[in-house]
Parts: sequence; structure tokens; C-alpha cells
Amino acid sequence: MDSIATVSVTDTVFECDNCENTIITVLEGTPGVDGVTIETDNRALAIEYDPETTNDEELHEIVETWGYAPE
Repeated sequence: MDSIATVSVTDTVFECDNCENTIITVLEGTPGVDGVTIETDNRALAIEYDPETTNDEELHEIVETWGYAPE
């Protein structure tokens, strides 16, 4: 069963299509991540993932490593 992690980020993630595509590609390449959706209305990433493979903390770290500040 998948879980959904919602990672709120600063609006820098939405500055350009390339920024959005980069973080989506990185997260979708992460083991256990099944899908990523950018929610522009609330400046968040909705990440569908397998909680047996990864977790919220790891996903936050990945977002931060790529230069996007999770709130």
C-alpha cells in the first residue's frame, strides 16, 4: 500500500518548467517513489511512495539536497 507525502517547498521550485521537471525526475528515480505531482496552489510536492522502501524524512532530505527548501 502506498502512502502520500506532501512536502511544502518555497516557491523557487515553481520558477521554471526546468526546475519542476528536475525535481520530479529526481524524486521519481528514488527507490520506493511511485509518482510525484506538483501542487502549485499550495506550493507543495505530493509524493506517492512505498513506506517500506522510503519515508517522509528521506524525501525531505532529497528535496533539500537538490536546492529546494522544504518548510
